[in-house]
Amino acid sequence: LVVFWAATDQLEAFARTHGADEKLSEPSWREIGRWMEPLLLECDAMNVLFVAVMLHAVGKIPKLHTQLAPEATGHRQVMAHVMSTCPKVLPSFMRLDKKLRHIVQECLTREFEFKQFLHAENLPANLLTVKEMLNCEESRRMLHIFVMCIFAEVSGLLG
Repeated sequence: LVVFWAATDQLEAFARTHGADEKLSEPSWREIGRWMEPLLLECDAMNVLFVAVMLHAVGKIPKLHTQLAPEATGHRQVMAHVMSTCPKVLPSFMRLDKKLRHIVQECLTREFEFKQFLHAENLPANLLTVKEMLNCEESRRMLHIFVMCIFAEVSGLLG
């Protein structure tokens, strides 16, 4: 839902369960809207964003991990393994063209812990993931999708 609320500029719906001291400010919401805006202009980008957010959650399903990626440690490794060895179990992923599947894979498998970043616990080398996404135009679109995936993940964690 957070992606829908961000795409349709519904701050009140997004924040209705937050206490007064937890609510996102209007300027912060507008900044999220600026990250979302380029994605709204492209149907493919929104499609990729929805698939990536959904698969992020799917990667945390214990049975998926046990049955399809028992050697993996963590949901990113689970998804990397499943997307590369048995992607047909992910029909939303498989219906995307190859270029868009690549974007989803990059967004879901890049090692970047946003929580550590917020607490200034990342080493400069950890920021290479983000820096690499800025090298070309396609990567900039990927960065927007990546950031919105992180926003959806953090929003889900915080309720």
